[in-house]
Amino acid sequence: MIIECPACGARAKLPDSKEGAKVRCAECERVYHARPSGARAAARSSSSALPVGIGAGVVALVIVVFAMTGRGPATTAAPPVPEPEEVQIAVVDYGFTSPLCKFARGLHDAAAVGDEFLLQSSIDTERVWQRLSATADGEPVERDDFMVGVLDSLLADDPSNLVGAWTPFDGEVIEEGDDEAILRLVLQPRDPDAAGGTRHIEWRLARAGEAWKAWSWERWISPEEERNNRIARARRNKKTTLSDGSVVLEAEPEPIAHLDSTPPELRARIDGMVADLHRLDDLMPRELTNLRNELVVIGKPSVPALLTAMYELDRAGWTEETLIVGQQLHMLLQDITGYVTTFKAHEALGGTLERRDSGVKQWFSWYDRKFKRFEERVEEADLLETAIVPKTERERRELEKYRRITEQERNDG
Repeated sequence: MIIECPACGARAKLPDSKEGAKVRCAECERVYHARPSGARAAARSSSSALPVGIGAGVVALVIVVFAMTGRGPATTAAPPVPEPEEVQIAVVDYGFTSPLCKFARGLHDAAAVGDEFLLQSSIDTERVWQRLSATADGEPVERDDFMVGVLDSLLADDPSNLVGAWTPFDGEVIEEGDDEAILRLVLQPRDPDAAGGTRHIEWRLARAGEAWKAWSWERWISPEEERNNRIARARRNKKTTLSDGSVVLEAEPEPIAHLDSTPPELRARIDGMVADLHRLDDLMPRELTNLRNELVVIGKPSVPALLTAMYELDRAGWTEETLIVGQQLHMLLQDITGYVTTFKAHEALGGTLERRDSGVKQWFSWYDRKFKRFEERVEEADLLETAIVPKTERERRELEKYRRITEQERNDG
């Protein structure tokens, strides 16, 4: 079949089997879908059949008149239409074996074997710094240290690391421009014994000279995965009636990974503070207050770590010491989310074994049902209306940050 570039009009031959494939013009490099060049003309002629029929009748009448008079118009043979020369034209491969997909697959392999040099040379560090540092929270960090943290997260042997711990087995290029490209890969755990099914990752690339570099890699939820997740959540959450008549929704506790959007250094900061909650006897009241305030200010990114800590305590079996820690975790979750469960650590607080165990399950039911759409709320008074006077630079920054958040909340309201 003969195809024609819609941009420059260059024509080329292509096997009929390639109809509909994406091709790149040999003249202007425009990418377009291969269609026979006469397809549009045929469509136009079929839509104007009546005028053509009328015109054909008029022409026939004129020929008859000339034949009867013995005269006819002078005619010349139309020159033959030259056959287009066969031009080599490339069919663009946007599938799993395309160059762009191979590039991203190479990053997964490099992360799996610990090839830091290949990873670092394949990342657009400037754009990664601009993208992630803008959302980073907590202590200021130097750019070099920040990028070390990014590389460490790619090399981490952790299920939340979609690059190093997961391997691609399918995927395609979604969009390719002159300077930007987007592709999605379907992943499975690199460890055959690990659970997790399949996941998707979306890579965003930027051209650097003749090569490509990655500047974003985020989990992408396909419509099918989202539907399956909704079904799984519906099956996990069960309505339960407690002995006092309370009707609650429960889900079995399980470990929860950090949000994909949480930067590595903030993850480490959250994990450190949650670990500090396990040594309450060593914390001064002021230290505990500052720790609680910082977690509340961080907000939504803290929730997975707090719930995972509660899961671990519940699984290990509650003791007098861990009940105190559990109460702190519960209070922090309540302060961040505004959600209330039946969890109470001690009988003196109105707690029973039933209400405590159910309260843990209620938190995980809330996570299943509400966390994705949860918009964190800012407390009205806890930092500004207490008697805390900042004595360190970090405390001063925390208070300044809270003032900005509170002021924005008031303006939005």
